[in-house]
Amino acid sequence: RFCQRGYLKDYLAYTTWQESPEDFHMWVGLSTLAMALGRRCYINRGYYQLYPNLYVLLIAESALLRKSSAIGIGTRVLVKALPDGLNVVSQSITPASLAHYLAGVHTKTGESSACLISDEMSVTLGKCSKDPELLQLLTSLYDCKDKHEHSTIMRGVEVFNYACMNILMGSTPDWIKSSLPEDAIGGGFFSRLLPIFRTTGGKRIANPEDYLRRPEVTAAHNNCVHDICLIGQMSGEFKWEDTAKRMFQDWYESPAYNEPSDAPPSLRGYYGRKGDTLIKLAMLCSASFDDKLLLTDRDFMFALRILNDNEKYMKEASKVLGQTDVGKITDKVLYQI
Repeated sequence: RFCQRGYLKDYLAYTTWQESPEDFHMWVGLSTLAMALGRRCYINRGYYQLYPNLYVLLIAESALLRKSSAIGIGTRVLVKALPDGLNVVSQSITPASLAHYLAGVHTKTGESSACLISDEMSVTLGKCSKDPELLQLLTSLYDCKDKHEHSTIMRGVEVFNYACMNILMGSTPDWIKSSLPEDAIGGGFFSRLLPIFRTTGGKRIANPEDYLRRPEVTAAHNNCVHDICLIGQMSGEFKWEDTAKRMFQDWYESPAYNEPSDAPPSLRGYYGRKGDTLIKLAMLCSASFDDKLLLTDRDFMFALRILNDNEKYMKEASKVLGQTDVGKITDKVLYQI
């Protein structure tokens, strides 16, 4: 039986006394939910099945907002709850090594579910500016296709069907620009990322260990581990509650839903996928409360709110990531003034 107030609320309660912004913890919590569900849960979209996997990227200046710490907390909760149920990919990978790893997972389990967790994007994707093959593979894996194969000179054709990849990474704006090819910002891979870019919102807590001893914080941590254990056992097809389905339809078909002409070029792909992303988040919200596999108006409103809130920062992230060297110098001069 799930804990009463839901996994995400318990996760935020557990991380209250850590210095990262609450937004970082929320998105890490959502990532851990997606990793726990893997490919076992989905929703039927008629022409395709949609799985609740996410590609989440925390973006902040180094050390200021503790993005690595936020990623580490979520990872430890996940590993403690599912010590044998996760396939975590090494931070430093190549296209060939990733394909080989997924092929091995497929041989053992019959599917190719894996998690790429990295607190430094530059370590994981550092060579992609010269060789985009890894980005192309990760882009293809996002859609959780039934059939997948990859050819290498050493091993020939590697087969890893029924794939499902989740990504949780951290980066500074400069790392992204140095790690990715110039045309990747706004391209296929980046448009699948959910960039969580923050410049403020962190806290300063000198002795967090004192707060972790509090009974309510310990209870929140134990609730998180308990619920993730149950979530890791869920499987089946999500269904819409009638009211929530009408709400989604009204929103999706509204002229105000998607206005890519008002967005920077780098965000046009994001807006094109916003409907599917919203459904993914609604599935994760539903799974954080119970195993009924039912999307309610609560789940729809949560997903819409968290996406709309994050979009307030995405245009600024796009501006920073697309900034030229001259633009960076100009910003420094303005800051000094």
